[in-house]
Amino acid sequence: TTTGNQIAKLLASDGASGDRFGVSVAISGATAIVGADGDDDNGYNSGSAYLFDATTGNQVAKLLPSDGEASDSFGVSVAISGATAIVGAYGDDDNGTNSGSAYTQLGDCNGNGIPDWEDMGPGGTGLDCNGNYILDECDITSGRSLDCNLNDTLDECDIASGFSLDFNHNGIPDECEEDCNGNGFPDFLDILYGLSEDCNWNGIPDECDLANGTSQDCNGNGIPDSCETDCNGNGIGDACDIANGTSQDCNGNGRPDECDIASGYSLDVNGDGVPDECKTDCNGNGVPDYLDIFYGLSTDCNGNGVPDECEPCTGCTGGNYCQISPNSVGSGALISYTGSASIANDDLILLASYCPSSQYGIFFYGPNQSNIPYGDGNLCVGGQIQRLPIVNTGPSGVGAHPLDYTNPPQPSGQITAGSTWNFQFWYRDPTFGTAGFNFSDGLEVTFCP
Repeated sequence: TTTGNQIAKLLASDGASGDRFGVSVAISGATAIVGADGDDDNGYNSGSAYLFDATTGNQVAKLLPSDGEASDSFGVSVAISGATAIVGAYGDDDNGTNSGSAYTQLGDCNGNGIPDWEDMGPGGTGLDCNGNYILDECDITSGRSLDCNLNDTLDECDIASGFSLDFNHNGIPDECEEDCNGNGFPDFLDILYGLSEDCNWNGIPDECDLANGTSQDCNGNGIPDSCETDCNGNGIGDACDIANGTSQDCNGNGRPDECDIASGYSLDVNGDGVPDECKTDCNGNGVPDYLDIFYGLSTDCNGNGVPDECEPCTGCTGGNYCQISPNSVGSGALISYTGSASIANDDLILLASYCPSSQYGIFFYGPNQSNIPYGDGNLCVGGQIQRLPIVNTGPSGVGAHPLDYTNPPQPSGQITAGSTWNFQFWYRDPTFGTAGFNFSDGLEVTFCP
């Protein structure tokens, strides 16, 4: 001060726009203190103060209050005497909005009687590994920095020095990351390197999800239920659906039957929810019994759903006769029936299979049999002919008509118990032969009560 020459210009090591560094200053001996009430370390305009060696201009410490908050304006006023400093914060709210406060002895954050800048200086015992001019132990106690492994070194310094690894670069030493299965590897590394599965992508190894109850494992296979295949979308894995009886797996392929049917893996022609390969096939021809009967491959004279070749047929009988002729779709049309020949049951349905699709035809019957070439086929019914209503074979090439015992085409065609009638199907086939029409084979049915 005797010459008026500038000795040094003081600047904060982390100065930023709006910090208002220099709003207050004080000096004691060779130590200067400078307030910056607009600093934002503890929130907007929370404020801070800096200590400098006045002889060199070097920053030796940065002072922050332990309870600093936004708008406190800590550093708006400062004073220092020896190792004791006092800093004003007129925006502090401890006693109400902007009630204000002042902080003393901020130059000794660890309370060891030695100014922090001396602790951090040559010959001092304090550390400041991250270079923020605050003792590491005070960074830890204030919560500004963490020491997850309790080695008295800031986590960021453990990582920077290589003492600790931080494989995922989240600022947490790997030894402090979650290790739910206790294998010595952080969970994220278990998952990354395939030591553990994380099928639901929640960052937790599956074995830990199961152990802590976050996920269930109904079949005990180590895979959370939520990750198992759930083909029917009911929230239960297929294996558990089958095990607990919620779904059936008649063919033993590990998939619920309803999924086999929905995917087309299995057929279910009659829509009863059971794959056709699981239905009864008494004659061992690879076709379910009900399809044998439906398509005329087998007869079912008593209508009990069992092909006649698999059980004796008593009372009501039926059988095919007469020669069939080829048609536009194959070797020829076959006539059969479903239901029974019982008058009381009243459930007989005439069927004509292997016909051209979407063609019109007529079922007819009479008391006698014949075998007379006619059109592109053979007329197999004789006597007074009884014609039933016109039907269409539809896309599947199958004609069908239910017999109505109470409403015969003519009185002479009344069907009664004990009577025998011969049935046949006439159908159009315009793309085959010369006549444009053809016949099925014949079907003789003896009716019972």
